[in-house]
This record gives sequence, C-alpha cells and structure tokens, in this order.
Amino acid sequence: MANIQRNRMKQAQIYDKTAKDLRELQPEDMVMIEPFGYGKQWQKATVTKQIGPRSYEVETTKGTKLIRNRKHLRQMKQNTVKNQQKLSQVTGKGMTGVDLPMTRTPSQERKQQQQASSKQTQRSSGRITKMPAYLADYKLC
Repeated sequence: MANIQRNRMKQAQIYDKTAKDLRELQPEDMVMIEPFGYGKQWQKATVTKQIGPRSYEVETTKGTKLIRNRKHLRQMKQNTVKNQQKLSQVTGKGMTGVDLPMTRTPSQERKQQQQASSKQTQRSSGRITKMPAYLADYKLC
C-alpha cells in the first residue's frame, strides 16, 4: 500500500512540473466552443457566467445556452462584447468591427501574382495546392 501511494505522489510531482492552469474567463468574453465528434466545426459563443471552478455557461450565436468545461473553451482575440460595442460606438460601424483599407507589402503582392500565374489555389486551411506540371497542357473546368 505504501508503494502505491509513493508512486502516486511521484507521478503527481512529475505532472505538476509542466501542468498549467487555464486563465479564468469573465462574463461577456467571446470564446470558441470545441466540437464533440469528428468533422464538426468550432462555434462562436459568449460567456454568460461561471458556474464552478472550471465550468462556464455560454450562449452560442444561435442563442443556445450550454454548460462547458474550461478546457473545451478557447478565448477569442476580440475579447468581450463590451469592447466590440465600444468600438462600434466610436467608429459608427456594426459589430463586425472597423473597415480599414488593406495594405500589402511588396512580398505579399509578388506571392499573389505568382499564385495567379501558376494556377495555384489556396484552401481554407491556408495550404496552397499547385497543379502538377504534367497537367499544364490540360484545361481545368
């Protein structure tokens, strides 16, 4: 019995060396909810209240209220609804944010031109797919 407790304490010490607590979320923080199951997409939500030390009630953009563990919530960069409302009051824009003109660096311009000229496409993940050289004579519909 003493061996088991000693091994447990040793394993706990090893785990605690690198384990970190997740930051607490505040009401009205914007989060993404991790999906359950394969192939589902993350959902945007807003924290409504903290229920326990690691449990939060969140409301999705569709209006559904869910209770989720903190490890299944990722805080978004646009931190809170209040910040977005302040931004919309100052700029006169909607909840989507500020419409700023996009500026590109010369290297970004070159990349875009190369992609257009060499029949490359960019997937939603950001990966660039190139048409194989042996298919250069064929037209794609």
